[in-house]
Amino acid sequence: EKEEKKQLGAEGICLGGDVFWSPTRHPNPHVLIVGGSGSGKTWTMRLLAQALLKDGYPCVLFDFHGDLAVSGAATHRISLDSEYGVNPLALSMDPTGGGPDPQRFEVLEQLRNAFKPMGSLQLALLDDCLKATYRRFEGSQEDVDSWSQGEMPHLGDLQAELERRIKEDPKNLRAKGLRTKLSLAFDFRIFSKPQVPLPPSQRSKVESRRSGTAACSSISRGDS
Repeated sequence: EKEEKKQLGAEGICLGGDVFWSPTRHPNPHVLIVGGSGSGKTWTMRLLAQALLKDGYPCVLFDFHGDLAVSGAATHRISLDSEYGVNPLALSMDPTGGGPDPQRFEVLEQLRNAFKPMGSLQLALLDDCLKATYRRFEGSQEDVDSWSQGEMPHLGDLQAELERRIKEDPKNLRAKGLRTKLSLAFDFRIFSKPQVPLPPSQRSKVESRRSGTAACSSISRGDS
């Protein structure tokens, strides 16, 4: 048992006590950090970032509370007033599973689950609006190179598509109902901003070192 702990300490990151995270043991490592306010989530994320940076891995941090900056990491402040946000419509660039169609299905499912109940007619309208929004982005599922050209659409563009349909037909009660149902998501401006752009140098590093990619999340009551 002592030998195993020693091995884990050498290969992984000690999070305190007998808890270690070993990103090199998995091809696509993730970690979820859960705790109440003041329990040490931010401290743990800083520790992970510092350890990864020390080992030569690139680190990109999305700071929602202004307390996550780590020297050497690319830290992006995310707030209602920040330049960038969290874009649920941003495409995965994976040539085997990314592109507009899979992301459209994902966003459709997320919105359906978040704003229940959503009937079949509203769901069909939402899907049609998403299709139109991605068409304006001018990226096609078949042309992988088109995915990285131009600016990605965001939730604000979906809202604009609904507004366009209502303007064309003021009696379109279905579009008005869907706009009302999704108003909370539209009003939360973080979802209506472009995604943080990653420089090509950072993207290539992440792709060439698969074990260096880590997704860190913190959840607590009272945290947004």
